[in-house]
Amino acid sequence: MTILHIINNLSHGGAERILVDTAPSYSSLGHDITILQLNDKNSSSEYLATLERSGIKCLTLGQFGLYSPVKIIQLVNHLNKNDYDILHVHLFPALYWVAIASKFTRRQIQLVFTEHSTENKRFGKPYLRHLESWIYNSYTKVIVISEAIKSKLDRWANITDKIELIRNGVNVNQFIEAKSYPDSYWETQFSIPAGAMKLMMTARFGFPKDHITLIESLKFLPDYCYLILAGNGPNVEYVKHYVDANGLSNRIRFAGFRMDIPSLMKSVNLNILSSQYEGMSGVTLEALASGVPFLGSNVKGINDVVPDDRFLFEAGNSYALAQKIDTILFKDIEMQKSMITEGLKYVRKFDVSLMIDKHINLYKGLLKR
Repeated sequence: MTILHIINNLSHGGAERILVDTAPSYSSLGHDITILQLNDKNSSSEYLATLERSGIKCLTLGQFGLYSPVKIIQLVNHLNKNDYDILHVHLFPALYWVAIASKFTRRQIQLVFTEHSTENKRFGKPYLRHLESWIYNSYTKVIVISEAIKSKLDRWANITDKIELIRNGVNVNQFIEAKSYPDSYWETQFSIPAGAMKLMMTARFGFPKDHITLIESLKFLPDYCYLILAGNGPNVEYVKHYVDANGLSNRIRFAGFRMDIPSLMKSVNLNILSSQYEGMSGVTLEALASGVPFLGSNVKGINDVVPDDRFLFEAGNSYALAQKIDTILFKDIEMQKSMITEGLKYVRKFDVSLMIDKHINLYKGLLKR
């Protein structure tokens, strides 16, 4: 199959990372994969390099803004000049532009869209409902990654017959087999002393992530608990200022965007994700696969991808989070061991190979129509 993935750009977001991580797997199965960015503003050089090394074609429509209607014309021209079996679209406004462009193309192409989030600024606005329904109904299939998204999208756009639930997956073996960094690495790279307890959150600095609750929890924990924040985003400077203003800069390290997340996750004592909501948290699954205890906010997108409530804390409650951290790391080592074992067992059902198989079967079914 020739499959074109269309996405706004390849910035450091969850949908973008999943696409970059999985595209080589589809290619290795004999499918011709191309990624088309609406523009390359904010695209990750690391992601682009990864795709190039894997032999994945990555094209860019041009430098017009993401919200420029010129994108419709550019898409029509591209689709009329190229022959694809499947168009798989990700994120807004690519969702809109491809739906409109498809009405003006000479070729009949199967359109697939993945809805990656339970929330967006369009849901719930009555004046957009008819337009949204028309847009979503322009696609042959709409993939949702969780039951929560399925329920909300069906109520909003009335597309029951088009919805297909395919949960995101992670490369479980990549995290299980990752090499752990020794204490000397943390001392050299992050000035974290040997024997310190290392907590880590891997997330973009921006809504809906909630770094502040996690940072506040450090105030209730021993001084030898250090926090590593991996990622970047629009709120990073605000968070850095907050850390300084609260006198915590000596215990918090900003690691920036990293390509060695499997090794980092495996090397810390506890992985944490504090968030107001998630679509379906890949970071949660990665943390479970790392063989290290995990705690996440008790919100949709996290609480439906963990084994049980031991892995959750009350969203926005820094003291409750600190108490859970204290229990797992210091007071109940048997519970810690049990969480690691249960996490590794549980995450197997989210292996990326299962997701890829379901996508391919969906594509094949569409081409038989």
